[in-house]
Amino acid sequence: ITRVTRMCLKLVPHSAIWWLKDTGSPPFLRAPVYSRGSRSCVFGLSEWYSLPYMALTTSARWTILGVLFVIPFLPLFVANGMFFPFISSKGFAFRILIEIAAGAWLLLMLADKRYRPQFSWPLAIYGAFVLWMFIADLFAANPHKAFWSNYERMDGWVTMIHVFLFFLVAGSFLSVEKLWKRWWLTLL
Repeated sequence: ITRVTRMCLKLVPHSAIWWLKDTGSPPFLRAPVYSRGSRSCVFGLSEWYSLPYMALTTSARWTILGVLFVIPFLPLFVANGMFFPFISSKGFAFRILIEIAAGAWLLLMLADKRYRPQFSWPLAIYGAFVLWMFIADLFAANPHKAFWSNYERMDGWVTMIHVFLFFLVAGSFLSVEKLWKRWWLTLL
């Protein structure tokens, strides 16, 4: 056992350093800082403690990656047991996949600030459009149908918010991972 390993095993996390560490993520998702003076513990106890953090971010990344690369193949999906199998099956599958990806993206976004959406004018305009459609659907002649649409069309506000979530998840995740070109080539 080296001297540094012995020091790391004896250390207790310094809560002041842990809370003040600016990683942009909440404390329950951060790996604590083990330090003695200017040295920091690179292995030993801190590696063991950061395993749940690494497993969380790795599984969230692979979940989002899998969902984003499955979505281009949704036009080939048909569930024959549904009322409108060529439309509603694709709509429900898209919504379910986006909700899975959005949940994983939320965890990844809390753990790593690189995955948070950055300001851009297309994002602001699209967000304003979704908000405006929400207000318009509130005052529609039939608000229930405006929000949920029907099985034949699947184009209500609920689908619009799922497409907006897809825009957010794909925009932030594929930019950080630099996978835009591969994703577009998957479409071809």
